[in-house]
Amino acid sequence: MTSSTAISPDEMLKKCQAWEEQQAFREIVDALSDYPAIGASKQLLKMFVVTAIAIKDEAALSSDVTALAVAMLPDSASFTLIKNIDRPPFRDIAAKLVLSKNVNRQSPLYMQQLKRCVKDRDPSKLSRQLRKAIAEASKGGNAIRPEASGYDFPERPANYTLGTVDIMASSTTDQRHFERLQADTEIFAARLNAPRDFKVHEYRNVFIDNIGQIWNEDGAIIESRGHEIPNVSRYSVPNLDIGFNLVTKTRGLYHFLVDRISLLGWMINNPRVACIPVLTNAHAPAFERELLELASLEGPDVHAIESVVFVERLLVATGGFAAMAGWKHVAPVMDRIVTMAHEIAYEEGIDLPSKIYISRSLAKRRVMENEEQVHEAMEERGVAVLHFENLPIWQQIAIASNAQTIIAPHGAGLAHLITAIRPATVVEILPISDAAYVLRWNYARVSQLRGHSYTAWLEEQPNPLSDRWSTNLDEFLPFLDAKLGLKASTTA
Repeated sequence: MTSSTAISPDEMLKKCQAWEEQQAFREIVDALSDYPAIGASKQLLKMFVVTAIAIKDEAALSSDVTALAVAMLPDSASFTLIKNIDRPPFRDIAAKLVLSKNVNRQSPLYMQQLKRCVKDRDPSKLSRQLRKAIAEASKGGNAIRPEASGYDFPERPANYTLGTVDIMASSTTDQRHFERLQADTEIFAARLNAPRDFKVHEYRNVFIDNIGQIWNEDGAIIESRGHEIPNVSRYSVPNLDIGFNLVTKTRGLYHFLVDRISLLGWMINNPRVACIPVLTNAHAPAFERELLELASLEGPDVHAIESVVFVERLLVATGGFAAMAGWKHVAPVMDRIVTMAHEIAYEEGIDLPSKIYISRSLAKRRVMENEEQVHEAMEERGVAVLHFENLPIWQQIAIASNAQTIIAPHGAGLAHLITAIRPATVVEILPISDAAYVLRWNYARVSQLRGHSYTAWLEEQPNPLSDRWSTNLDEFLPFLDAKLGLKASTTA
């Protein structure tokens, strides 16, 4: 690459973009590894690291170029790169990067990334260094544990039959994705068969802000969401005697409907908690407020935090996703939401089709390039094509909870599987890459939990630098016809 010394960053970027079009990712990493002017282009630095992750180049990720990228990029981009590196077999590389002098240790994102790097890590010198750094960054808040609250979650019932998970794939999808997702399915099934129970605990005399960050009067950070901790005193903010924490830094419909709403299970039909307000984010998207209204929680039942409040007894529920196994102990709050949605749909005369396709054609992220053709194929098969983003939340829930067959590309519309009739038939068209396992498999887990018959159709995302993808209709439609029990002669 001696000729690269004469190439300007703009010219090198065009060269790399041409290689990207050809999916010549090795050429990108090799060219940028010894390109002397790479530090002048943040775009090239990011491209180097993202491509090195995609082709699993451990030497490149351990190189000075990756360290330079972490040092030169803005905090959000720098910590995102470390987050993406933090997966096997590169977890030690990520840990060393976040512990290095190349990161901004004053950034509120620093502690968040430290916690990611230490999670599920075996004892080692690196894990000890990470825990020490977390203790320093949190000012001792990491050691503060909640106390018993005196309130109990309903007893978790015996588990019912779990949902089934099948994995199909286009011929262009690498077998390693199938193997990884199959292993994840088995791991989660084991968790559902031996879950932790929900518990209600409390923190005493703490601040909480409108995205769920928690700290005490000594400045110890108990919970961080990657934002600056406001500098306030208890006398300058509203004070509450007690409150239940449902506050979150909004990450979309899935995380609120699936991860947060279930936490209300201990409060429904419980006269002991009638005077305990539910704390929420006053600036959250409308769907959060609408879901709480469907659950019959509004007015005095909810305290929407504008900025920061001080709470003498902050109640929190812990347990995790698998703690929903058995379902009946969390069902009352979901049942309220579904019942209210159906009542509104009946009053409005809304049609509730039995077979639905939840489109992502209006989305700006993770674009399926041939989704219009998929729409046509669905309509020919008697499947209603719906754009949930154009429907109120009650209508989305009424439709999804009634449907017997739900088909969709990966997206937030599938969050409604948590409310669907069991066992619904679910087909998720899933774009997959090495960087996408954890979050992309969420709806398979929801289906296992809720007893659905779930099938993933995997489509490899060939370009690690783009989230655009397409569905191989020549292979997908015959599979779908068989799934729907249609004659093989059906055509798109």
